[in-house]
Amino acid sequence: MSRLTAKEVLLINYTLAKKQNLPQGVANLNKLNVALLRPESIFNGVELYPDIFLKAAALAEFIIKGLPFKAANTATALASGLLMLKKDGYAISIGEKEIFAFEQCLQNETVNVKIIADWFKNLVL
Repeated sequence: MSRLTAKEVLLINYTLAKKQNLPQGVANLNKLNVALLRPESIFNGVELYPDIFLKAAALAEFIIKGLPFKAANTATALASGLLMLKKDGYAISIGEKEIFAFEQCLQNETVNVKIIADWFKNLVL
């Protein structure tokens, strides 16, 4: 599994927030650090997120719910999860409209790891 660094996720947030004329940067560094560690979570010796799709979704969900950035948290979360999959060797096919549509969907329903993981799986070529 390829881990993302804080620098990579910060760059994603900076790029996406700037593109939308939103404030860039971290609102809570501790929440960002927790989000980056979440894919590796273990409980009673068992991995909570045993495959790369669940790991990428766990990262994304925590960014969405934890709001570590000043703005563009959902877009940053999804882009970070997609980058995690790409770094792990997966080819992804998606456009901005599809990401925006899923962002809107997440606004209207309870966000959870399974929903995000299933969405990631459907994007793999």
